[in-house]
Amino acid sequence: MKPHLTRALLALSLLLPFACSSSKKSKRPTPVSAVTSDSTIGDKTKGMQRIDGFLTLYWDPPNARLFFELPEPEKEVLYYVSLPGGLGSNSVGLERGQLGWSGQVEFRRIGPRVFLVAPNLRWRSSSTNAVERLAVEDAFAMGVLESFDIVAEEEGRVLVEGTPFFLGDAHSIVRKLDDRGQGSFSLTAKKSTLLPEKLASFEKNTEIEALLTFESERPGPEVRSTAALPSSVSLRVRHSFVQLPDRAENPFRSRRFDPRSGYFPFTWNDLSVPIDEPVQQVFITRHHLSANEPIVYFVDRAAPEPVRTALLEGARYWEEAFEQAGFPEGFRVELLPADADPQDVRYNVIQWVPRSTRGWSYGMSVCDPRTGEILKGHVTLGALRVRQDVLLFEGLLSPYGDVGDDGGGAMENRVVLETALDRIRQLSAHEVGHTLGLAHNFASSLEDRASVMDYPAPEIRIDEHGEIDLSGAYKPGGGIWDGFAIRYGYTPFAPGLEAQGLSDIISEAKGKGLTYLTDRDARGSDRAHPRALLWDTGSEPLTALETTYSVRRRALARFSANAVKPGRSFFDLERALAPLYYHHRYQLEAVVRQIGGRSFDYAVVGRDENPNIEAVAANLQRQALLLTLESIRPGFLALPPRLIELLPPPPPGSRRDRETFRATGGFFDPLEAAAAAIDLTLGLLLDPARAARLLSQVQRDGTLPSLAEVLEHLTKEVWGDPEEPPVFSSIREVLQARTLEHLLSLASLEDVHTRVRAAAFERLAMLNTELTETPRPGAHAAFERERLRCFFEDPTATFHVMGGRIPPGSPIGSFQEPACGKRP
Repeated sequence: MKPHLTRALLALSLLLPFACSSSKKSKRPTPVSAVTSDSTIGDKTKGMQRIDGFLTLYWDPPNARLFFELPEPEKEVLYYVSLPGGLGSNSVGLERGQLGWSGQVEFRRIGPRVFLVAPNLRWRSSSTNAVERLAVEDAFAMGVLESFDIVAEEEGRVLVEGTPFFLGDAHSIVRKLDDRGQGSFSLTAKKSTLLPEKLASFEKNTEIEALLTFESERPGPEVRSTAALPSSVSLRVRHSFVQLPDRAENPFRSRRFDPRSGYFPFTWNDLSVPIDEPVQQVFITRHHLSANEPIVYFVDRAAPEPVRTALLEGARYWEEAFEQAGFPEGFRVELLPADADPQDVRYNVIQWVPRSTRGWSYGMSVCDPRTGEILKGHVTLGALRVRQDVLLFEGLLSPYGDVGDDGGGAMENRVVLETALDRIRQLSAHEVGHTLGLAHNFASSLEDRASVMDYPAPEIRIDEHGEIDLSGAYKPGGGIWDGFAIRYGYTPFAPGLEAQGLSDIISEAKGKGLTYLTDRDARGSDRAHPRALLWDTGSEPLTALETTYSVRRRALARFSANAVKPGRSFFDLERALAPLYYHHRYQLEAVVRQIGGRSFDYAVVGRDENPNIEAVAANLQRQALLLTLESIRPGFLALPPRLIELLPPPPPGSRRDRETFRATGGFFDPLEAAAAAIDLTLGLLLDPARAARLLSQVQRDGTLPSLAEVLEHLTKEVWGDPEEPPVFSSIREVLQARTLEHLLSLASLEDVHTRVRAAAFERLAMLNTELTETPRPGAHAAFERERLRCFFEDPTATFHVMGGRIPPGSPIGSFQEPACGKRP
C-alpha cells in the first residue's frame, strides 16, 4: 500500500474512547433486556449483564466473556495495569497494589478490527506545521498493545470482545518471575478467568480484573515460601481505563523542572524547538490543585491500630507545607471509605501491604503522560516494616526485664512501641511526598532534619545517667526544606510571573543554607559527595559516629535475654543482636565519605556563580580515617562471653535466614560476625573509586591525604603491635586475613585504575618485606607469607574478596525509584 494511503487510513480511523455515565458511583450489572433497542449490539448482548460508565461493559455469565462498547471518539484515554492480588514477596516485587505500565492509548479502527495503540509521547513536535508534526510522528515507533475483532455496531457505536486481552499477561508476570530467578512459568488459560464481581465502571474510569494462573514445574524459593501452590500461582491483575483531563475544561499548566527544586523530572523531546535550544523538555510531576479542589489522601483500613492512626498523623505533616504554598485547606488525609477500591484512580491511597519479609515502601503515581499531572498517588507501605523497627529498639534497650517498683520494664516497652510508631509517621510522610512529586533529599539530615524526604536514622544519645535515650529519635512534623519544595511545585503564579517566582523560592532556600542532594550522589560506596548520605544522623558526621559508637557499646553491655519477650526462643536473641552489632554501619559510611570526598551543588548557569566543587578539608579527612579505623579494632568487634553463651542454634520450628548471622556448625560464630563487620569497613574505605580520588586529590592539593597515606595507616593499624588482651588474638588474625584479601583484590582486579593497583602493589611489597624480615610465629603468619609469595610470583593473578555476609540494613528487596508509569 502506498504511504499516503496508509496515512489516509490512519487519519480516518476511529479514535474511540469510552462512554460516560452521569453517576459517580459504579452501577450494578443490570439485565440487558432493559435496553429496548433491536439493534445489532442489542441482539449480540441479549441476556448479558450491562454495566454503564466510562466504558460500557457487557458481561456474558454462561461463557465468562466480556464485551465493551467504544463510543465518543473525542475523549483521550489513559490505560494502566496494576496488581490487586499479589504473590506476597517483596524480593520478587509482585505484591498487592503494585502499579505497572501506564500510558495514553487510542482505539483505532482499521477494517474489521480495532487496534489499541500507544502513541509515542517521548518524541513530539510543538510546530504549527502539520507536515512537520507528522514527520516526527512517522519517525518514532508507536506501539500496538492489542487488536480486537468488531462483533457488532450500530449508529457509529462499536462493540468488541476484550476477553483474550484481559486474560493476557499485561503485567509481564512471566518475565518478572524469570528475571528474579523464580522459575520458568507460563500462563495457563484454563485456570484463568475474568472476575465478574470486580467489574466496575464509573463516570470517568472503568476497572476490569482478572484472575491469572501461572504454572511451573520448578518454582523458585520465593514462590515456594509464599504461594499456596508454588507450581500453580494465581494472581489478580487489574486493567484500568481512565478519561484523561480535558485541558479546555480543566487546564493544567506544566511547571518547569529545576535540578535544585527537589522534584522528579518529567521528560519528553520536542524536535521543533529552535535549533539553539535543547530538544529535551523537562517539567516536574505534580497534582492539579485549586482553591476549591484540595488534594485528598486516604489511608487503607487494612492497617491495624495503632499503626493506622500513625499513618494518618504522618501523612498530615504535609498540611503545613501546603499552607505555606497558599492553600490552607489544600491537603487532607482521611480513612479510605469502606466500600472504596484502593486501585481506583479516583483515590490517592496509602495502602497497607502484608509481605513475607520486610521490604521497601514505595510512593508511586499514575500520571497524565501528556503533561506530568499526577492523577493518582499510590503509596505502598510494607506491613513488616514497623515490626523491624520494634526489633531495632528491642536490641538497643533490652526492654523486657522484670517490672520493678519504678515500672522500668513496662516503661521501656512503651518507649520501644512509641518510637516505632514515630518512625511510621515519618515513613508515611516520606512516601506521600514521593506521590506529591518530590524526590529524596539526602542532605537534610545534616541540616537539623530539614526534610522527611531523607532516610532518617534515629537520633539516639546517652543521657546524664549513662542510659540510652530515644526521646528525640524522630523529629515530628515536616522540615523546612519540605515547605520550600511544596511552594516550588504548588504555589500559583499570575501569568508571566512564574519563572521569577520559582527562582525566588530557590534563592530563598539557598539563602537559608538548605541543600538538595538526591539518589545518584548518595547510593553506592563509590559516591564522592560527603553530604549525600542515607540513614545518617547529626550535623557533624564524625561527632555523630562517636555518639553511635558509644550507643552501641552501652547497648551491647546491657544486651541480655530481656531483648525478646518471655516465651520466645533464645535463638531469637540473635535477630535482635544483628542490627545492634552493626548499628554503626550507616554513620560509618557517612564518615568514610569524608575521605577523598568532594562536595558540589546542583548549580545552574546564569543563576549560580559556580557549582562550588570543594574537597573535604585535610584535617577532617585525617580525623575521619582515624575514626574509621576504630571500627575494625578487636576491642570494638569482640562480644562478651556471657552474651555468646546466650545464643544457641535454632530450635525445631526455627531456621537461620538473611536476618541472622552466618553460623559455624549451627552455632553463632563471633569470628564470622567480626569478619563481616571488617569487610563492611574495608569495602567502604578501599572502594576503587575512592582510592582513585585520593590519588587525584593530592595532585591538586599536596596537603590532602594520599592513597599511600591511607594504606600506610591501615596496615599499621592491622599489623602493628597493639597492647591488647590475648583473647582478642583470634579477631586480630581475622582482621589481618580480611585486610590482606582486600589489598590483594585492589592490586589485581583489571577494572581498577592502573595507578590505584600500583599503589596497592607498592603497599603489599612493603608489607611483604616487613613480614618476611621479621617473621612472626604461628600458622596464621605463615599463611599470610605464603599468600604474598604466591601473589608476587604471579602478579597477573586475580584475587576476589569473598566478603562476609551481613544481615540487610536497608529494607530487603530491590529499590524502585518512584516514577510516573513503568514501561513493560
